[in-house]
Amino acid sequence: MRTFLAAESDATCKRNAFVFLAHCAMPKAVEWILSVYEQISGLDELLQMSIIEVIRLDCKNESAHRVSKHLDECDVTGMVR
Repeated sequence: MRTFLAAESDATCKRNAFVFLAHCAMPKAVEWILSVYEQISGLDELLQMSIIEVIRLDCKNESAHRVSKHLDECDVTGMVR
């Protein structure tokens, strides 16, 4: 799925693939967010909204893969708490 996300150029397909990844494997979705962190501002708005939603949902979990642990200095975590 990460290969598909990296190669896909259609914004809607990319967003749908990310949402699917988040629902099936949250740790992998978190890894993907961290791997594209520098490019998030240039991504499609719908994908950005999906990323924010995943971060928000992930912040509610007490699991080891919480994205907020990696983004504590980031403004994104302030928007989702």
